[in-house]
Amino acid sequence: MKEETSLGIRLDNKVVIVTGASKGIGAGISKDLALAGATIVLCARDTAQLKQLTEEIKSNGGNTHYFQLDISSVTSIKEIFEKIIEQFGRIDVLINNAGLGFNHAALDVIEEDWDSMMDVNLKGLFFCSQQAGKYMIEKGDGRIINMSSQASLVAIKDHSVYCASKGGVNMITKV
Repeated sequence: MKEETSLGIRLDNKVVIVTGASKGIGAGISKDLALAGATIVLCARDTAQLKQLTEEIKSNGGNTHYFQLDISSVTSIKEIFEKIIEQFGRIDVLINNAGLGFNHAALDVIEEDWDSMMDVNLKGLFFCSQQAGKYMIEKGDGRIINMSSQASLVAIKDHSVYCASKGGVNMITKV
């Protein structure tokens, strides 16, 4: 896979972690970055989908590995990032793509809805960034990309918790 991506970049010898990589945007990002020559570390909860994506990327000549990650668990995040460093010796790019979204009228939101959305969309993003940041600061180089949403800037009916979580993503990114 020695092609340029649609962005015209090369990422040879770079280790890129993609959270929420098992499907959708995360899978698409992973495939494109593999085309650019990066070693892609896929992280998500669904190992069956991760395995399938890994096989697809490898069949096209890409270099990829996967780890099951419960992004709502700080313990899981720390363990997986330690394994990544142990196996690859570096983290060059972290793409915080994992996200949870559902729509409920604000009056119907229950505590579990709030907690699950914030655990994935904010807590997981923050602590993945913290773990990657430790290695990047030590190395003196690295990039963290946080995926947000238009819902971080505009109110969307029946998405109060989602909008709040994505607004938090923007603020974490700024600080």
